[in-house]
Amino acid sequence: MKNVTPRILTICSVTLLIGVALSVGLFLSLQNSFETKRDRLLSNSFGTLQDRIQQEIDRNFDVLYAIKASYLAYQGMSREEFASYAGYYTSRIASIQALEWVPVIKLAERDSFELATRAEGFENFEIFKRSGDTTVRAEDRPIYYPVYYIEPFEDNKAAFGFDPGPSSAIRQNAIDQAIVSGEVAASEVIDIVQRSSTEKAILTFVPVYKPDTKEVDCLVEGVYLMDELINTAFRGVGLLSEVEIEITDKGNNHALLYGQINETRELNPYNSKVVH
Repeated sequence: MKNVTPRILTICSVTLLIGVALSVGLFLSLQNSFETKRDRLLSNSFGTLQDRIQQEIDRNFDVLYAIKASYLAYQGMSREEFASYAGYYTSRIASIQALEWVPVIKLAERDSFELATRAEGFENFEIFKRSGDTTVRAEDRPIYYPVYYIEPFEDNKAAFGFDPGPSSAIRQNAIDQAIVSGEVAASEVIDIVQRSSTEKAILTFVPVYKPDTKEVDCLVEGVYLMDELINTAFRGVGLLSEVEIEITDKGNNHALLYGQINETRELNPYNSKVVH
């Protein structure tokens, strides 16, 4: 009788190899299909996120222009009027740390300005800046831009009268840009005096000019918390639990705006994306 064992083994081996090849091929095909779908979903989600972030920024900027319009319409605004009007927005938009009115005060007007404010009941009011961990009276300068009206006041009273001047190039540059352009200008990411240093914010300014002149009368300022602004924009967007998102300021040496950057970790394009 002939021995057929080798042939049987050969057939089995070929069948096994074909089966393995088909399994591997099917696995790779499914993996490629999954990755294609995943990439498409992530791309669509990140596109949506960028749109939502821009919409949230525009919504906050519109608030500044609305306050400016009211100031011009009523030819001024008292502290109480500002609190009532700005309070409508701060109670509805979580990303607003503060809305502020910043007058332009010349050096010759400083003493009378501070005395008038003290007469309102704000004892020891003065235009100040920070020096280390303490506050000091601001030095003589041709022009001051102090934080004067603030809403909400209690949460932000540490900034009342604050004007760091040239010692805070980030704030001063944004003010100068707004005055020159006549439009809203935003600062780089900054630590603010009324919050923890771990919470990042941006300052935005819209200038208000005296009637029929190019002389600036005051500025409307918005202080926005980046985490709150971006989290608001992200609400309702799927896949966020499956990805890590880091947003950086491309114009400021990729300073971190949102998320946590681990310098030792190489970003995986499938679980992380930097939006500029």
